[in-house]
Amino acid sequence: MSGHDIGWIEGVIPHRDTMLLIDRVTALTPGESVEAIKAVTYTEPWYRGSTGPDLAYPLPLLLESWNQAAAVLVLATWAAEEAADRPTTVRQVGVPMLGSYGDVTLGRPVTPGDTMVHTVRIDKAQSDTMVLSGRTCVNNNVTLTVDRGIVIRRPMELLVALRAPSAS
Repeated sequence: MSGHDIGWIEGVIPHRDTMLLIDRVTALTPGESVEAIKAVTYTEPWYRGSTGPDLAYPLPLLLESWNQAAAVLVLATWAAEEAADRPTTVRQVGVPMLGSYGDVTLGRPVTPGDTMVHTVRIDKAQSDTMVLSGRTCVNNNVTLTVDRGIVIRRPMELLVALRAPSAS
């Protein structure tokens, strides 16, 4: 599969503006890998009031953007296991939860005007656990490398049941 736009992505992962941090899925092979892009612009909310030369994309958002590409891969893989014709939502197949990262390295900063290209691959999958790895590049320069990310699946109903009671 390839060439999925923002509308398709919104049908797969629950993130929305302003926290939807991938713009397009350019390549997807369930059970193997994904490539997704994110164009960084000065109009994003984290740059409000910022001036000067230090406009590096916030590192937590860089990791979150990579995670969203990973979530598309994970959900597409689970959908393929269930013989669905497209990735299904977290309500249908479970919530992918990041357990941990290992050996994360950072390269050059990402700045407005850059287009990040995230690649994520599945290194190992067993039951409801996956080991992922990948990187993010801008113009073929590495900005992020994840040597190991552990993802687990939890049923949506279980997580909703664990939610703290609302104040009355």
